[in-house]
Amino acid sequence: DFKESGNEWRYSQTLLDRSESNILLHNYIVADSLLQIAQSYQFDSAYQARYYETCGLYHYEQLQYDSALVYFNQGLRYWQSETEKCFSYLKIMQVSLDINDLAQAIPYAQCVIGVSNNPNYLSNAYYCLMQQAKQEGDAGLVSNYASCREDLNRVLEVYKESYTQAVTIIQDYELNPYPWRWVWIMLATILLVCIILFVG
Repeated sequence: DFKESGNEWRYSQTLLDRSESNILLHNYIVADSLLQIAQSYQFDSAYQARYYETCGLYHYEQLQYDSALVYFNQGLRYWQSETEKCFSYLKIMQVSLDINDLAQAIPYAQCVIGVSNNPNYLSNAYYCLMQQAKQEGDAGLVSNYASCREDLNRVLEVYKESYTQAVTIIQDYELNPYPWRWVWIMLATILLVCIILFVG
C-alpha cells in the first residue's frame, strides 16, 4: 500500500521492518531480497543507520561475525545521538564475546551502561563486565555486577508478564470483540417494547 501511494519513505522503512522480521524468522533469502530493494533508497542519516543495522543483524544471525561487525560499525557513523547507537553497541559487544574478544567488547558494554535505560541491553552489558571481573579475579565486582543483573532481570520478568497478559487480552478480544453486545441488545429491546407499549 505504501508503494502504491508513492510514499517512498514509508515504503523503504517497511522494507527494513519486514526484512528484520524475516531475519528473526531465519527466512534469509526473503530478508536479503528486501534489503537489496531497501538499498536503492537514500534518505536521511537515520534511514542509513537503520539499513546498516539491519544488514548487521542479517549477518549476525547467520554467524557471519566479520561482516556483522563491518555493518554495525558503519551504522554507528549515521546515528546522531549516543542513545540511538545503543543497539549497535550491544550487537558489537555480543559479536566480540562470540569471537572471544573480551577486550574489544568491554568499551561497548560501558557505553551501553552509560547511556541506555533498556533493562535487556543493560543486563547483557553487565554480563560482559562480569566476564572481565571473573577474568581479573575480582570477586567483589562479580558480585556487584551479578546483583545489578538480578535487579534488571526482575524488571524484565515484570515486562514479560505484562506482555503475556496483553496477548491473553488480545486473544480474548479476537474470540469475542463485543463482550457486552448482549446487554445493549437486551436494553434496546426493552426500550423498544416500552416505546411500542407506550404508543399503543
